[in-house]
Amino acid sequence: MSRSRSHRHPEGQLDLGALTVGGITPSFVSVDTAAQLMSVSHWTVRRWIDNGHLRARKMPSGCLRIAVADLELVGEPVR
Repeated sequence: MSRSRSHRHPEGQLDLGALTVGGITPSFVSVDTAAQLMSVSHWTVRRWIDNGHLRARKMPSGCLRIAVADLELVGEPVR
């Protein structure tokens, strides 16, 4: 997936169409998926988490998951 495309609608909402399966959109996404949705690197998403700009939940397996609703609160990335 190209990082040059933004996954936001003109109104600023994330375009979650690619994540929707059978009419169901996930409530949580991985760091990599969040990075793709925001058109930034996964390191940027991790930095946002470390700096407290984005909340993440650690799953029992140890991986991080981010609520899609929380991604909507993050501002549009600056190019």
